[in-house]
Amino acid sequence: MGSTYALSTFLRQTPKPLLRRYFAVRGVLEEVPFEELRPRDVSTITDALNQLEPVVRTRVDLDFQDIHALADKFATRILMDLAGAFEPELIDPLGAMENHYARAMWLFLERHRHDGDLFDRCLELVQVEQLRFSRSKRRNHLPQYEPACDPPVLMMMAEGVKELYQAQGRGRNCQVEVYERFEPRRFYFVGYPEDYATSELEYEGDELHRRPRRSAFEVAWLFRPDEGVLEIHAPGRRDEIQTLQRIFCETALGRKDAPPDGNDRCYELARLLDPRFVFVLDPVDELDRIEVCSMRLVRSAVKKPRVTFETTPCPLTDFLSQVNDELDTPLPQWTLTSVRLRAVWRGGDKKRPKTVSFSLSAPDASDLKDTPEHLVLKRYLKTWGIAA
Repeated sequence: MGSTYALSTFLRQTPKPLLRRYFAVRGVLEEVPFEELRPRDVSTITDALNQLEPVVRTRVDLDFQDIHALADKFATRILMDLAGAFEPELIDPLGAMENHYARAMWLFLERHRHDGDLFDRCLELVQVEQLRFSRSKRRNHLPQYEPACDPPVLMMMAEGVKELYQAQGRGRNCQVEVYERFEPRRFYFVGYPEDYATSELEYEGDELHRRPRRSAFEVAWLFRPDEGVLEIHAPGRRDEIQTLQRIFCETALGRKDAPPDGNDRCYELARLLDPRFVFVLDPVDELDRIEVCSMRLVRSAVKKPRVTFETTPCPLTDFLSQVNDELDTPLPQWTLTSVRLRAVWRGGDKKRPKTVSFSLSAPDASDLKDTPEHLVLKRYLKTWGIAA
């Protein structure tokens, strides 16, 4: 979710005392005088790293990239969520640390000693939450209770995934893992079926060789028990997505019947074609306004059955007025299938207002995620009667 990893940036941003501790754990770079280095002086460390044996340097690079993955605001939110659930005494000390890199490095040094420690949980969730559930097929109105996630359930889900993809010549092996978030409550079930065999170039010492790979791809279920909503991240056709929905409902929810067709409509966009519609906002959320950026309209049995209108973000009434001027038939004869909106928060003194642009498409597509600002907007979609 954050910036691309760069060694120089990593070494500049991570406090030198924590770097010294890290290299002491690895038993290398003992000759580097970390206490004498200026905050932005990284050349001494880089030169020393370049002298390491390839195996040791590879281990350091892999560690730093894992730590970097947790060194941003998005990962810190996950860290605080999990710390609140498992180690609440860490919340205040972590919040007081110098920056995101300091928190991530400290977490690696102190909570990365055993499988499943807090560092590993955070890293796994950061990777999982980068999956694109936003454009996936969904099911509403499912039971509002926590899903079963014990080993037998995960094994049954893995068997179902293998059966689905083996018909395509892949999926010979599969494992399913489960991850939890707490604010708001949600469960991620992630399957890793084996993909088609590939090969890649890699160095063995100084020699370049092509090595075969048995890689995996990701199939994931995101379930929100408080809402009874299931979302899927997976490649494939609609019938394959429906199979994955059935697998989840039969195993994790204990339902013998598959989700009924037709309950996947999440967004009712038609009301946005009414110029009287108002985006009602609560002052407590500090939202200033909602603007419209674009709309896609469709109409059957006409020469141009689909049109897209884009403009500088503006109020809904102004946007609809422009659309009416462009259409050669009345707006009520068209169906709104996709819209892009922009939320603008109130700005402080000399502070640029925060904005979030997001898209909604009927029946169930959105690029809203689970960041705090996006969660506020998801709540408003229900308040406005746009979200089911």
